Formats: sequence, C-alpha cells, structure tokens
Amino acid sequence: MKYYAAPMEGITGCLFRRLHRQFFPGADRYYTPFLTANQTKHFKNKELRDIDPAENAGVPLVPQVLTKDPVQFAWAVDKIRDLGYEEVNLNLGCPSPTVTSHGRGSALLKDLDGLDRFFDASFRLLSGSGARISVKTRIPERNEEAAEELMRIFDRYPFSEIIVHPREQKDFYQNVPDLSSFSAMFRASEHPVCYNGDICSRSDYGKITAKEPGLPAVMLGRGLLANPALIEELQTGERKMTAERCREWNRALALAYRDRYREDRNTLFRMKELWYYFGKAYPGEERLIRKVKRAGTLAEYLDASDAVFASGEPGEIAGALTVMQKEA
Repeated sequence: MKYYAAPMEGITGCLFRRLHRQFFPGADRYYTPFLTANQTKHFKNKELRDIDPAENAGVPLVPQVLTKDPVQFAWAVDKIRDLGYEEVNLNLGCPSPTVTSHGRGSALLKDLDGLDRFFDASFRLLSGSGARISVKTRIPERNEEAAEELMRIFDRYPFSEIIVHPREQKDFYQNVPDLSSFSAMFRASEHPVCYNGDICSRSDYGKITAKEPGLPAVMLGRGLLANPALIEELQTGERKMTAERCREWNRALALAYRDRYREDRNTLFRMKELWYYFGKAYPGEERLIRKVKRAGTLAEYLDASDAVFASGEPGEIAGALTVMQKEA
C-alpha cells in the first residue's frame, strides 16, 4: 500500500510538507495545491516558490496543475519538468465555484465528450515529453454507469495513476463518499487507482481496504491534518500520535512560518487554520482551543497550544471530520 498526502489549499505548502515529513515520516508522496496554468504562460511567484526544489528538499513531491486548455497544460507540464519533477497531476476534483465557474476542476466532468477531446489534444502535445501524468478526479454522477464511462475515457490515455474522490462536484465535502461508484471505477480501470475521501482513522481505512483488498494506494487529506501521525498508524496498526510529538511539530511549524513571514499575523493565520482540523483530536478541550484561536501574538499562541497538549493525550478521530471546502 502507498500513502499520499493530499493537497489542501492554503495549508499544505512547502514549509508544512518539509516539517510534516521530518516529524511524521511515512508518506510516499505529497501533492501540491494546484498551480493555475493560463494564457499568460507564467506561474505566480508564490506558486514557483512552492515547487522550488530547494524548498522541498527530501520531500517526494508531485505538482498539481489546474487548467481546461490543452496548450496551457502542455506548457505547464514542460515548465514543471524543467524543474526536475517527473510527474504532474491534473486537477479534475476542485469543486469551488471560483474554479468551476471558469470550466476548470470538477466542471470538466460535466461534459465527458469535451473531457475526452481535452485529453486527446493534451497527450498529442505531450507526445515524446517523457512526463508521467496522473489525474485527481471526482465522479460525474452518483451511479456506477457514469463512473464506468469516465474510467473508459481515462483508459484511452497513458495516465500513470487515477486518484478518485467519489463525490460529485455539488457534494463539495458533504454526504458520504459513493463507494459503489468508486468500486466500479477501480474494478474497471486499466490504470492504478488510488482512493481519496474521508479516511480519518484506522477504522475508516479498514472499511475501504476490506471492500477493495487489492487497492494499491490511498490519499489522506483532512484526516492527516487532524492526526499528522495517521500514515504511521495505518502502516503499523498502532497509535503513534502523542501530545509530545504534536507539541514539538506545532512549535517547529509555527517558528518556521515566523522565520518566513517575519511577522506574527501571517504566522497565526496559517497555524489557526490548521487548528480547525488539529483541534478535532482534543474533544472536550474547547475552552483551551478557543484560547489558541484568539491568540494575538506568537508567544500567546505557543503558550495556548502548549496548554492543549499538556491537557492529555490526543484522542482518535471518530468518523469523518466536519466539512471544510479545501481539499482539491
């Protein structure tokens, strides 16, 4: 089994990835939040910094691209390959209206014939490039027939892997994943298929692997933010998340953000966003967690978060996390 860390916009940037791998090793790959390929044929400076190999030393990284245009996609793949990356992931999963209103992300699944044409043109342009192209997708509809039709389209092209989040665009992160549609895609596919969606505990993992024992890979998003040791726990079957490990990781990440941004404001914004998920491991400590979220300086934040960790060992996440529209 391979374990992948999902892209989470605004959270899983290069500093997060480096320190997560340092304190909680085990992920086979990390995927970047999407880089937008557009008509300018230039990535933003912050996007380039996030995939700078020097910023990701020691991290097995796969950059993800968002686009609906074959020419722009081919340009983005070539640009990323020039930086030394062997694989590029195509985003067909983002449900955000700011993305789908422009016909990108999961909006491409609304027209499967158009998606087929997009793939055909893209792979023609990339012929001979040597690039590995994987795709992260949702399902077009909650039924097995639509899922199988989508997989037949994927099978016409040389994708290295298909990562499936079995929800429709309109679901966002509500409702339970459609495991029947996932199974239909997994069993019909000629490509390796990775499962993504609501794996927040060993119990969640056991349910999907029991249903599909031949599954080669899983991707973890919100569950990994709530329990940064989750991959280790799935690998070993043992509890690995401890208050002391989390305290050390939390402090190192906060100080790394402070060194990067040179101010408390941006540091606290990023750390508090992480605590939306991280705090789920401390049910019953809402009063202490409120102090974390109300901290106005880095010193106050570190004192407040240390108090949470001193309150006891974190609990296991029970069931799927409350929805946040982040993971692509």
